[in-house]
Amino acid sequence: GAAAAAGSGGGGAAAATATTAGASAAAATSHRKSTSAEPQINVDEDWKSKYLDVTSYAIRCSYKNDFNSAYPIYCQLKNKMDKVMGEFQSLEEQWKDAEGTPEEDRVYERVISLHEKYMKDSTFKFDRQKLQFLHNKLSHIKSLIGVYDSQLLAQS
Repeated sequence: GAAAAAGSGGGGAAAATATTAGASAAAATSHRKSTSAEPQINVDEDWKSKYLDVTSYAIRCSYKNDFNSAYPIYCQLKNKMDKVMGEFQSLEEQWKDAEGTPEEDRVYERVISLHEKYMKDSTFKFDRQKLQFLHNKLSHIKSLIGVYDSQLLAQS
């Protein structure tokens, strides 16, 4: 329906991708705190107060326009995170295949090295944070549009 037109497609996996990239090595490395020099995204939840229940077609159109303007950015960031996740999944498979062999330690070191690379990359961290922010915001907008559309269908 219209909620799908507002943009479904892989959104559920984004949260998992954004939070699990590097999970294979996370336990093996110490937790790093962000420094003030790293780029930050405004994760202020004020957008929730902007997007309240849809009560008219004009509001629906406005929300859908907001969704459609942010969705390409979300897709681009999700593709980037999916590629990173693919790197870790490939290494995880190699690690499992190498279990109990001398290669196991070399693959483990590659996992650690890749994890450290991404944890030091402020652009990656910014993109991951922005992806999570957009995922939450777009899911909220999509849900509001879906409720409005369902109510319209029930009335007809």
